[in-house]
Amino acid sequence: MEHKKRAEALLLLYLLFLFFLILIHRAILFRCGGHLFYSYDDAYIHMAMAKNLVRHGVLGITRFAYTPASSSPLWTLLLGFGYLLFGVNTYIPLVLNLVFLVILVWQVWKTFEGHSLSWQFTLSFLFLLALPVYLILYSGMEHILHILLVLLLARKFVAYLHGKKLGWDFYLLVFLAMGARYETSFFLLLFFLYFLWERKWAQAGTLLASAVPFPLAYGIMNIYHGWGFLPSSVAVKGKSVILHYLLKGEIFGAIRSFLGALRFRMTSFAVPTLSMEIFIFFLLAAFLLVLFLQGKEKWPFYLFPPILITLHFLFAYYTYPPRYQNYLLAFALPFVLKVLQGVKVRNRLAPFLLGAVALGFFTPRFLMNYNTPVGSEGLYSQQYQMAMFVKRFFPRGRVVLNDIGTVAFYNEGVKIVDFVGLATREVYEIKISPVPSEDRRALIKNFLSRQEPDLAIAFEDWIKPILPEGWWEAGRWRLLRNLVSARREVVFYGVKDRELPLKLRFNSVFLPDVVEGGGYTLMKGWISRGNYRLWEPGVSIVLKPGGKFKIPLSLPHGKYRLFVRARGAGAVLKLLPPGESVELDKFSFHPYMFDLYLQGEDIFLENPSSRSLVFRELLFQGPGEDSVNVSKVVVQGE
Repeated sequence: MEHKKRAEALLLLYLLFLFFLILIHRAILFRCGGHLFYSYDDAYIHMAMAKNLVRHGVLGITRFAYTPASSSPLWTLLLGFGYLLFGVNTYIPLVLNLVFLVILVWQVWKTFEGHSLSWQFTLSFLFLLALPVYLILYSGMEHILHILLVLLLARKFVAYLHGKKLGWDFYLLVFLAMGARYETSFFLLLFFLYFLWERKWAQAGTLLASAVPFPLAYGIMNIYHGWGFLPSSVAVKGKSVILHYLLKGEIFGAIRSFLGALRFRMTSFAVPTLSMEIFIFFLLAAFLLVLFLQGKEKWPFYLFPPILITLHFLFAYYTYPPRYQNYLLAFALPFVLKVLQGVKVRNRLAPFLLGAVALGFFTPRFLMNYNTPVGSEGLYSQQYQMAMFVKRFFPRGRVVLNDIGTVAFYNEGVKIVDFVGLATREVYEIKISPVPSEDRRALIKNFLSRQEPDLAIAFEDWIKPILPEGWWEAGRWRLLRNLVSARREVVFYGVKDRELPLKLRFNSVFLPDVVEGGGYTLMKGWISRGNYRLWEPGVSIVLKPGGKFKIPLSLPHGKYRLFVRARGAGAVLKLLPPGESVELDKFSFHPYMFDLYLQGEDIFLENPSSRSLVFRELLFQGPGEDSVNVSKVVVQGE
């Protein structure tokens, strides 16, 4: 009977997660024009590499060169396998993450088996929300897989500390976890040192043999193709100034760097990002002191989670919202539960007080799940629109970027110059070279000036110190809402294409709700060959049921193309002549295109439906450079 009740409770937990998953997925589709987008550009780096591996046999951001930009070779291979079976599409990362999430929920449930049914259900639900599970699910990356593997490894190691033997499955998990993320090496080092301390030579050797193959094989491939041993993302982003000082023997420099990093992280995003680590650190410290006073054996080895938190803090990458550091919670969980079992608590209120404190620390993480659709909307409105702009106007061009993933995934023939150093070997070599920062910036600037790209799209403060002379600003896009993008605004820089402002202006008809700025928005009248905008971006006009737009035109006979950006739930837009109609998308301002042949007559845009619709922009594209005489738009029938 008890087993049946727990199985029913687990099913209820799955249904609860499914309910919130449906709500969040619908919200993402609503904010992203009815399509799935992940929150992070990094997800599209893995997707682009897997796409090129399957289609062209090249493990690279583009099909033109090998690039070790993935810090998770196992995840890239899994994506490639999915693309091989089902074709290249955006749903493979989500499906893989859902599969791993189902297993993770089950394993978290098993981890809390020693508690009553109500506590098992509540703690499992809160733990998963604290990851935060929906945010990392729609990151499109390997983090759920990594968290699952880390939880299983930590649970087996804690069991080993209390007398159970390690089987082959432990070493298989070690092998997979090292392929999932390189941060795994931090706690595997602790395991290895423990085996050496206990003179368990066989376990130490097997652990080492299991951990080495993935990074060794990947590193050899990188060196063969002219890169360094580590993935470029690890070498560039994970380069530690503290480690640099320690290797030089400058202890005081390392201490100053550590204090500076501590101050920055605590003042910048302490509450939402470090709340989990602070809680785990002090909770274990308090209870380990109690265990020490009670004379419990093996208590020093429960210091592993605080030590791991410290190692990650010093040498790995922190993000807000939390992403790379979430595995720390999964690693600490079995240790925390085992410590709590060994502590004798006489006050019955103590568990509830501890729960209240934990709830306070973890609440910021719970709330991040709610903001998941905002992250996807940011990528849709920024990086995806950048990718579409490049695809429309520079499908075989050379583009300088700092966010490379989305542009690479949605384009086939574009050559990318990555000034961050993940996908361009020359920049990578400069970034990891032991030269002063000013010299490094000068070298990158000189390299960019020799590339002669068609354009650059970048965050202004990132590219400004290395911006070559002669590159000029053509325009900028600014997000209305932002959660995960490194910067809210991207800037377009022209290099050799003097028509870039015209292309940006023409592209405005396709944009979602972003704030456009810069030089191209100041242009009036003709915006390119035969194109004219009927009113400025940002102005909306409502067309009620039965209403019309009358657009008086004086045009030569010929073929024209009309772009309309409008939306309305169930509304219909009809063009007279020639009488074509479309049903509008209810999610966002989508561009619709009409081809028509004009013979001097007026054009009417009509709403014959019973629902109102909203126009954001109209744009004509003519056959040549003939003058277009457009008088003021007349709205009739409102």
